[in-house]
Amino acid sequence: MKLTEPVYGKLARFWSNAISDGPRGSLLTFRALQVFTDEGITGVGPWRGGPVANLESLRPFVVGEDPMDVERIWHKMYWSHFSDGRSGVIVRAMGAIDVALWDAIGKALKKPVYKLLGGFKSRVPCYASGGGIGFYGKDEPKEMQGYVEQGFKAVKMKIGMQNFQDDLARVKAVRDAVGWDVDILLDVNNGWSVNTAIRCAKNLEKYEPGWLEEPVLTDDIPGMARLAAATEIPIATGENEDNLLVFKAYMENECCDVIQADPIHCGITQWRKIAAMAEAHNLHVAPHFSNPHRVDAHCVAAVPNGLGVEQWFMSEAEPNFDFWKPALEPKEGWIDLPQSPGFGIELDFGAMQRYREENKIDPRTMPMQTTSGPKTARLYFRSALPP
Repeated sequence: MKLTEPVYGKLARFWSNAISDGPRGSLLTFRALQVFTDEGITGVGPWRGGPVANLESLRPFVVGEDPMDVERIWHKMYWSHFSDGRSGVIVRAMGAIDVALWDAIGKALKKPVYKLLGGFKSRVPCYASGGGIGFYGKDEPKEMQGYVEQGFKAVKMKIGMQNFQDDLARVKAVRDAVGWDVDILLDVNNGWSVNTAIRCAKNLEKYEPGWLEEPVLTDDIPGMARLAAATEIPIATGENEDNLLVFKAYMENECCDVIQADPIHCGITQWRKIAAMAEAHNLHVAPHFSNPHRVDAHCVAAVPNGLGVEQWFMSEAEPNFDFWKPALEPKEGWIDLPQSPGFGIELDFGAMQRYREENKIDPRTMPMQTTSGPKTARLYFRSALPP
């Protein structure tokens, strides 16, 4: 196993959500994992597992194993870090290894991963994700309307501004722009307290959002259950979780209607169990954005309760900051699954080298995304709003 050398890029435009800001020019980092087999097959997948040291700590539990034995490998990795890594960056390193193993399995069996996982359908709907808080004003409805003109039947926008009345005006403007035949998905990024979320949801119901995403802290299971019981808007959550037992608790406590487990975070081996649990609870799964889309698209296509795939536009990097081939782009709001083995992706090392030579970015000089906590007063007292 090895990680590719990092490629550094820049965010093309300012974006923000309810807890974070990313100034134009903020640092972007691309890195991927390769898993090599003794039969000459290379499995690849995105890396979100943190420092190289995390990979090295897992290496002894993977090297020498049969790539087909994903359950055995997962349990060896998981229990080796039980006391210090049942969630978070270590699990994401495990997830990256697991994704690369499934890619290798598909290549060995000459089958696309979605067929190995169940093969429920061969095309999946895709929604356009944009509308960051920083991209606010008269251009926001135009942005969303532009996605609809491209064929998307659902669009997502960030909310969670200091004054909720500003959010309400933005949602109204977008609804007026896209009409009532398009789903508007609202993402709060953990920005509200439970009481604030209940109050805000009641005001948002008249615009019929397709879902309200991460309205409160993902750890607050009782609070999320209170909110879900208090509003008719479907609640979506789970992108920041990666432990099977947390998702079990979500479902048993009736916290949400849409599970957003990210297969790159939790691994395919865990994700398929989460999806099966969700089906047993009559819930849908709609994974958090994955780059490349092939990973989450394969997962959604594999299961009967797969709802859709996220096409994220707010992360627009400088041109050519894309190192997977071939490209997989939605057409009229749909993604057609490729029939090539594995996830159907390979690393474009030539593009990586060209980007490095043309841009010569020093990460030490780049601004970083900042996460400073909710912008909205947690109990929504107007007198408590920050200046």
